[in-house]
Amino acid sequence: MGADLDAKATDPTTGNPVTGNFVYTDETAAVDTAQTVLSVGTHTLTATFTPTYTTNYTSGGTVQNSLTVA
Repeated sequence: MGADLDAKATDPTTGNPVTGNFVYTDETAAVDTAQTVLSVGTHTLTATFTPTYTTNYTSGGTVQNSLTVA
């Protein structure tokens, strides 16, 4: 049993969703995509977001966090 990766991006000014793609990298440098199931344990994930509309939004937003899957 695991947990799905399912991040969402929101425009901080309007609160509207921003379309684009997230790429997840874990501590083993494996690249995961949305709906990847993580194994039980503690994982350090880096999520990098690239927006679909680069005219309105800049790319390269990155967030890193640790999570534990029970």
